[in-house]
This record gives sequence, C-alpha cells and structure tokens, in this order.
Amino acid sequence: MRRIFLNPGDVDDIFGLLLVVAADTGIEYIHQCNGHLVEKRKLEGFAVPVGSFAAAGPFIAFFEREFPGWMPRDGWTAARLEELRQLVSGVWVWAEYLDQEQYGDRSARLEIDTDRITEAVEGWIPVISILGPGALLFRNSD
Repeated sequence: MRRIFLNPGDVDDIFGLLLVVAADTGIEYIHQCNGHLVEKRKLEGFAVPVGSFAAAGPFIAFFEREFPGWMPRDGWTAARLEELRQLVSGVWVWAEYLDQEQYGDRSARLEIDTDRITEAVEGWIPVISILGPGALLFRNSD
C-alpha cells in the first residue's frame, strides 16, 4: 500500500476541497482532522480536487463557529446537520465516462452520507458522489 500524507510538516493550505473516493487503488490518503484532537484518518482510493481555497472557507468557518476545535456534547443537532448539508450540496463533482454503457460528461452535487454521519468532523465529511462514496477533506484548524 502506498500512503500519501496530505498535511506534511507545518504546511497549511495545500488544497482547498478534496474529494477522496473509496476504491481499491493501492493508494491510501492520510489526513489530519477533528480539530484539536489532531486525529489522522486514512482512506484508500483516488483524489479529486473539487474546490479552491475560497470554496473551503465556508466549511472552515462553519466548524470554527459550531465546533471551535472540539466536538460539543450535543454533537450533530438538526440545525447543524442541515447547515452542513447545504454546504456539501454546493460542491459539484464532474465525471467523464467513456465505456459502452455510459458515455459523456456528467455532474452531480455531493451529498452527506447520513449512514456515516458519526464520522463527520472538522476536515473530514463522509459523502456520496457520482463517483462513489468517500470523504470530503479540507484544512483542519489546529
């Protein structure tokens, strides 16, 4: 397994919004997330840039406001989940299909994977995309 650490050293802002789609690729992406807990999560798959630094700004602001470095005891309230759902649905993913069954470009908005919502923390949001399930990644605040 090859591993790519997305937060080398003290380097911030390497990417804005990055979608890692789960797949058997032999490549594992490791990302620091979950605020001040500085958790390192990994996902095998392939990476797709889906937003600029500016596009990541509303996600960072949401987590800084709602979860300032720590997940609160009341966790994902209905209001917080709805706000996150709106942010996530603003991210588009494009795919090009060239096989006989599917041909052409397609796009679709990301969706929160509600079956995995307990995994959602600052910098790591479980999502479903046109390319398959995965995680939407952005800068952690620590």
